[in-house]
Amino acid sequence: MRRFVLPPASGAAVLRLLWERYRAEAVAAIIALTAVPLLFGWVPPNPYYGFRTPRSMSSPEAWYRANEIMACYLLASQALALRAKRYLTEALIARWGRDEATWATPWVCAAALLGVLGSVAHYYLLG
Repeated sequence: MRRFVLPPASGAAVLRLLWERYRAEAVAAIIALTAVPLLFGWVPPNPYYGFRTPRSMSSPEAWYRANEIMACYLLASQALALRAKRYLTEALIARWGRDEATWATPWVCAAALLGVLGSVAHYYLLG
């Protein structure tokens, strides 16, 4: 009976293929996972992680409110980015070619930036 044996270097090749295929999803998941503790108020005021502005650092109530707003915006932006990735990437590939990895990750990163900017605007304009 003959067994199929993978060459030793194939593990790295498989990981590279997975990364190339699911890079945008991985980036979106990382951004979403960093937003979840902020949404539930698990992160106390600190100078390293969270929505840090003089106004949000002024009191614990302001800190938790600002981080809740930012987490909601980040989660919504990543959900929309993955949706846009699915439909707009197909159109971009049809128009300009290349592969999915070329177009998908910028959608996710741009959505994260828009999520942060939206949360700043929401916090400062609407409170």
